[in-house]
Amino acid sequence: MITDPNPHPLLHCFFKLIHRKGKIDYANQLFKMYGLHCKCERLSAQFRQSLLAHLLTLGPVIHRPYCPSSGTLAIAFYLSQFDKIHIAGFAFRGWKRHPWHLEKRYVDGLIAANKVVLLD
Repeated sequence: MITDPNPHPLLHCFFKLIHRKGKIDYANQLFKMYGLHCKCERLSAQFRQSLLAHLLTLGPVIHRPYCPSSGTLAIAFYLSQFDKIHIAGFAFRGWKRHPWHLEKRYVDGLIAANKVVLLD
């Protein structure tokens, strides 16, 4: 199991205080629940930023992206561990601050290179 990099501590406390659902980090609770049964780790902020920089080389953006989606981060992470992976359930849509069209282009390239197999 992987999760996003550590959140900004001040913003995280503020979001919890105002009961905001987005940007709340639940990794510590997940690690507590599943840590005995599976390998758990956080991605580094550098990993996330380097993937975003790579995505930005694939074409122009529609909205200024904040970060890659968690699904695309997982794909990139597991491809750094394995030669080929199988994925399912990706729709490439949601929050406008993810570069969905670039993520789709990235994954389509990985499928063409036979590094990713898309399951129906």
